[in-house]
Parts: sequence; C-alpha cells; structure tokens
Amino acid sequence: PADVLVEITTLDPHTGEPALTHIREALAAGMHVVTANKGPIALAFRELDDHARRMGRLLRFEATLADCLPVFTLRRAALPLARIDAIRGIVSSTCNYILSQCALGTPFGAALAEAQRLGIAEADPRNDLEGHDSAVKAAILANVLMGAALRPDDVERHPIDQAAGEAARAAAAVGARVRPVLDVERRGERIIASFRPRRLEPLDPLYAVDGFSMGLVYETDLAGRVTVQLHDPHVEQVAYAILTDLLEIRATIPRP
Repeated sequence: PADVLVEITTLDPHTGEPALTHIREALAAGMHVVTANKGPIALAFRELDDHARRMGRLLRFEATLADCLPVFTLRRAALPLARIDAIRGIVSSTCNYILSQCALGTPFGAALAEAQRLGIAEADPRNDLEGHDSAVKAAILANVLMGAALRPDDVERHPIDQAAGEAARAAAAVGARVRPVLDVERRGERIIASFRPRRLEPLDPLYAVDGFSMGLVYETDLAGRVTVQLHDPHVEQVAYAILTDLLEIRATIPRP
C-alpha cells in the first residue's frame, strides 16, 4: 500500500545489490523510488529510468552524489536545454579532508585516522582511497547528465595515498593545492572519465573546496561554466537530499 520506497542500503559498487533488486521490485509494484545508493544508478540508470517512466513514477537519487549538493535538481531546473560537455569536481569528503590535512603538515595516517574518528571515513577506507566510490560517482554523472553508458570499471583511477599526501604538502608550500579531482569529458562521440590527485592553482574554481567540502564545475554550451559548492557537509545533508526528493514526489501525488 506504500506510495514510495526509500532505499538506503549499503553500496556494493560491483553489483549494485541488494538495492538494485529493491528498486526494480518497487517500480514493478507501482511505487515511486528515492535512493541514496549509488550502485543501481551507476550500473542500471537507463533501465531503471525507462521502467519508472513506463510506470508513470518518479525515480529520484539526489543523495547519491555529494550529499545535497545540487546536481540532478540543478540539471532539471536550471540546465534543461544546455549540453554538458565536461564535469570536474571534488566529490569525496574523505579524500579531500585527508589531502587538506596533509597540506597542513599532518601525516597521511593520522589524517585518515581522524577522518575515521569523525565518522566520515569508513573503517575500511579502501573504497574511497582507491577511487572505487568516485568511479561510481563518475559513471553516474556521465550517464545521467551526459547520456553516456559508462560503467565504474571504465573510469581511470589513481589512488589517494601517502605519495599524494606528500604532494599536497609540497604544493601548499608554494601556494598551490592537491585535491582528489574527478574528470568527465566529452571527446567527440566518446565520454571518458578519471579520478586522481591533481594540483590546482589559486584561480581554479575548485581551489577553495577544502576539508570535507565538495564542489562541481560544469562546462556547458549554452550556460557557460557553472560552479556549485557544498561547504563542510555531514550526514544531515544526506538526509536533506532524501527529504527534497520526497517533497518533489509528494507534489505529484493527488491529495485525497
């Protein structure tokens, strides 16, 4: 009898399960779906979106990427006619915090331990540090916003490790910054994506995205360059993104 499924199970970046099955079954039952799980959107967005449209239901997933940073709502509300040709961004709070702390002189291991103590980094941080989480996010951006058919395994990954931490400290000494940057770019008929530590100079729009903060830069044909930033988010911002998706769905349900 429910109108909406809210799906927030743990991410499996390789299969998208069990969230993928939950979402398929909810749509088949005629329910709207809100999910914060990146796996199904990265691996099966086109299938799920087509299914939702056939059923006359909404599939919403703002919380899958950068907490409540406006990504998919921004596309629908402000960029409906613009072609997005490239996206650069910092979308990993864990990696960005660690490199920000390393730039201040904190050893890599100590920065990671503090991120874990604060509840931002997982007990097993490899999903973030090896770039698997960011590869899933890159696939979502490419597929949802740029019409691609990328899988997370198609994304080139370079780890955030002690060497990246040392590079961040060295860059800070000369006024630059090293940040965990995701790149998605349209090249002719192909869309390619990568995640790696990159050196940023002060005039770069992402230079000021520090600590737990996240940001995206969109390069478009009609709207030019659009930059959005979310400052120092926490779990409340994930909950807020889920709430805004629910409010959008509520507006479509006839009142009794």
